[in-house]
Amino acid sequence: ASSLGLIATAGVAEYGPLGVSIAAGHLLAIRQRRLEANLQQQVEERTSALTASQALYQDVIDNAPIGMLSVDARGQLEHANAKLLAILGSTYTEFAGSFSVVDEGAAKNSGFAAMLERALRTGEVLTDQFSFDSWWGRSLTTRTLVAPRRNAAGDVVGALAIVEDVTERLAIESRLQEAQRMEAIGQLAAGVAHEINNPMAYVRSNLTMLREEIGALAKDADSAEQPEQTRARIGECGTIVGNCLVHVERTVSIVRDMREFSRGGSADREPTDVNALLENAARLVSTRTSGLSEIPLQLAELPPIAAAPGQLRQLFLNLLLNALRAAGPTGLVSAATTRTASELLISVHDDGPVIQPAERARLFEPFAPCRGSGGDP
Repeated sequence: ASSLGLIATAGVAEYGPLGVSIAAGHLLAIRQRRLEANLQQQVEERTSALTASQALYQDVIDNAPIGMLSVDARGQLEHANAKLLAILGSTYTEFAGSFSVVDEGAAKNSGFAAMLERALRTGEVLTDQFSFDSWWGRSLTTRTLVAPRRNAAGDVVGALAIVEDVTERLAIESRLQEAQRMEAIGQLAAGVAHEINNPMAYVRSNLTMLREEIGALAKDADSAEQPEQTRARIGECGTIVGNCLVHVERTVSIVRDMREFSRGGSADREPTDVNALLENAARLVSTRTSGLSEIPLQLAELPPIAAAPGQLRQLFLNLLLNALRAAGPTGLVSAATTRTASELLISVHDDGPVIQPAERARLFEPFAPCRGSGGDP
């Protein structure tokens, strides 16, 4: 006020600006301290929230019911959760220091290292199934998915692997397939018994007749009065023997097919004759039809393919049995194989009604009922 001349106070005017500056500086200092305190509080709150979030996600990963593995862009281990350690049969001591996962012995032998290297190199999301022996000596089968991790620029900076132990699941599936195979054998047993009984009865009857005829020929052996008649009777005996051999061979083939089907086989792929497997299944299914009728087959010339014979045999048998159950009044069922430039096509036909649209949606659903409630699965 003195500086502005509003009041007259000697010796004060020249110090007015200084006083104002000191007061303003004091106010700014107070404001600065408040801002710093607010900023510090926000930093502490954000840090606490980030720490809690990291702890939460770390807890989720470490206690996840599926194995997780994180590596950097060079394949160096960053983190492995407890479930993965349990799958590998390891403890945290083996993972105390970072090491190259792509150079680890079990990872290389099983093929996981090669898949991890490819994901890091190409940025692809890959999945595969591996068999290996854990560090505790347990034989395992795992289903593994590897997904690359990228930075803001889109560069691959590492990868996350999700590992699931499917050993027990595959064992259950194998037992289920075995149970289904035995169920199918049970369904075929009555037909096979009938099919074997018919030719055996025919063979027994013909052999009895043949024995009597041979006895009669032995009595007439010294007589040369009717050589033409004797030769005709010998020809009849040959025909009887031929017919017996045909029926015996059919019986042997049915028993052989049954034995091959019950044996099952592994899921390993090997060169497989598709036509032979389809003929095998058709002979077994034909025992469910009346008489000695065969299922008509139209087989193209097919090269051997890499497949699991036991699984294909089960598939063909199921298709033919389902076709037989769904066939119309005439019970007509047929099958065929054809070949295109890149595919082999196996088709099974029956003269029954078409599959309803509501049932088509569940065509590949395991154990789904069809042909109405109470129908066969």
